[in-house]
Amino acid sequence: MKAMAWAGLASVLALIGCSPALPHGQFGPYYRQSKHLVLATAETLVVYRVKYWTFQDGSLPALQLEYEAPFLVSDTAAVRREAFRLWAAFAPYVEAKGLNAAIITATNFHMSGVWPVAWTSHQNHFGLLVFKHLSGQWRLQHDSVPLPPMDKSGQPRIIEANGKPFPIDSSLPDVDKP
Repeated sequence: MKAMAWAGLASVLALIGCSPALPHGQFGPYYRQSKHLVLATAETLVVYRVKYWTFQDGSLPALQLEYEAPFLVSDTAAVRREAFRLWAAFAPYVEAKGLNAAIITATNFHMSGVWPVAWTSHQNHFGLLVFKHLSGQWRLQHDSVPLPPMDKSGQPRIIEANGKPFPIDSSLPDVDKP
C-alpha cells in the first residue's frame, strides 16, 4: 500500500514539475502570449520575435522582425506590401542598433489540438532582406524603391505581451525573449 502511495505521489509531482513545451519553429519558440507592432494607422500585428542575428559568412548583422501575416505568406506581393506598411514602425529599432541590415519575416503560424495536452503546430515563412543604401535610404534587397522613412516620434511601436513598450534601444542579448 505504501509503495502505491509513493508511486501516486511521484506521478503527481512529475506532472506538476513538467511544464508544457512551447511550439518551436525555424527561428525559435512561439510563446502563448506575443508582442504586438502598432502601425501608424493604429492597426496591430502579432510579433513573434525581434531577434539580433550575426552570420558566420561575413554578411551584415541584422535585426529580424517576425510577425503573423494577416494573409497567406505564399502571396509574396502581399508580404512586400506589408513590409512597406510596417517599416516605419520597425526602422527605429534597427537604426538604434546602428545596423545596416534587417530581416522582415512574415509567418503563418498554426496550432491544432488541445494545448498543452496533445497538440501540433506548423509554420510557413517568407522573409525579406532590407539594406541601408549608400544614400541613407532603406530598401528591400534587389529593389530600387526606397522604404518609407522611419517614425521619428521616439514612441516605441512594439508592445510587450504584458502591455509595456518594448524599448527602442533594448539590449541585444534579450531581444528575442517574451
